[in-house]
Amino acid sequence: MDLADYDSTHFNYQKYWTGRDYENLAEQQAIKKLVPKKCQKFIDVGGGFGRNLKDLLNRCQSAVLLDYSTENLTKAREFLKDDQVTYVRGDVYKLPFPDNSFDSGMMIRVMHHLEEPELALKEIYRVMAPGSTFILEFANKNHFKALLKHGRHFAADKTPYNQLTADSGVFLNFHPEHILKILNDLNWKVVATLSVSNFRSPVIKKIIPGRVLSSLDNLVHKPLGKLYFGPSIFIKLVKTI
Repeated sequence: MDLADYDSTHFNYQKYWTGRDYENLAEQQAIKKLVPKKCQKFIDVGGGFGRNLKDLLNRCQSAVLLDYSTENLTKAREFLKDDQVTYVRGDVYKLPFPDNSFDSGMMIRVMHHLEEPELALKEIYRVMAPGSTFILEFANKNHFKALLKHGRHFAADKTPYNQLTADSGVFLNFHPEHILKILNDLNWKVVATLSVSNFRSPVIKKIIPGRVLSSLDNLVHKPLGKLYFGPSIFIKLVKTI
């Protein structure tokens, strides 16, 4: 279960985002806050069909979209239609790039597929240049709704992750302390933390339009990031060595 193989499951990742305007907009806003305004060579690890990369292309001289799924890469070419993007099929545990290749990058909605996140983050660290910026997103095990549902015993549980099953596969939600320890051990420097999709609720989404919800989300990204409040945590990292 190291990576979701969307080719073998025939899971339509583009279709997955139908009806998820709020989550998409909230994530786009967070990414734009964290990614540098200008970069030389950018990498989107597990970039899918290019959903998050599209609006960043005007910031970068060149970009690589890496994904494990051939189907996703084909859809990314159709979606992005940009000559400055190189499409690479690859494994996050064995990135096909030399050391210090990129000055900026991101990995969004990939961590929940990884049983060994420390190995993936070590490999990403290798291909990023000294002083480079990398945006990491992970599914938060201890988000506010989970704490309300499961109570104080759940809040005190330091288990690195819990496992959930959905139609599209198995997902891992990580304890923030576990992710921070991995990052610290690898010498990644955390420079910003955002809490995203804080209003992810079927009831709220039926009442309030996605654009309104995403605007509200945008206002609380930073303050709620300090509390690891939401289901999705975005971290801005810098490679220090």
